Amino acid sequence: MRQASLILALVVLLAAALPATSATLTWYNDRAAWEAAVGNTFSLIDFSEAPIGSYSTGAGVTIGDVWFQAYNEFGNSYLYVSNNDPTNPNLYATGNALSYPPKAYTSVTFLNGASYLAVGVDVSTSSNSFYVKEDVVGSWVPTNTSGFVGFVSDVPVTQVWFASRTGVNGSQGYYTLDNFVFSNGPAPQPEETPDLDTLILCGTGLSMLSFALRMRKRIQA
Repeated sequence: MRQASLILALVVLLAAALPATSATLTWYNDRAAWEAAVGNTFSLIDFSEAPIGSYSTGAGVTIGDVWFQAYNEFGNSYLYVSNNDPTNPNLYATGNALSYPPKAYTSVTFLNGASYLAVGVDVSTSSNSFYVKEDVVGSWVPTNTSGFVGFVSDVPVTQVWFASRTGVNGSQGYYTLDNFVFSNGPAPQPEETPDLDTLILCGTGLSMLSFALRMRKRIQA
């Protein structure tokens, strides 16, 4: 018994020491398809709840339980909630990475221990490449530079990072993020429980079957 306990403790320690692994992601470039994949159950941030203006790296901008921050290769940041279209605010960021993997990025962190299986966003960028990765251990994945970008993960993620490489023809670029969505998929359906009449009927049937079996044994005896 003691040996089994020691082996179990060793297995737990080894599991804790192993590095975290990246999730397996299923990608979508169509918002309607992503929404269908999560059962049309999701939360939306359209940045209309955030004050218009710029935000520092440290403070970022928090909307609900989601924290947006931006970083560039020079250690400072540029993150701006823009209302260039007053009816459609968005998150504007510059400071594209000149190298790979990107060192300039916008991070999105789910606060208060929250994690989600699916994330998506509308992106528009002047850069010739746009990347997304999940959590710190994830890998940068090149995606489309215009339109919807989203994924569904096989394990919950706590962070998502967005980055562009360089601007068109090597110039300084920028990107905007809008209509950020996140989900844990369809709400679980409650298990059906039999009603009282069904339980009584089943119980009566079992009692009658038991009685018949006892009588049969007596007759055979």
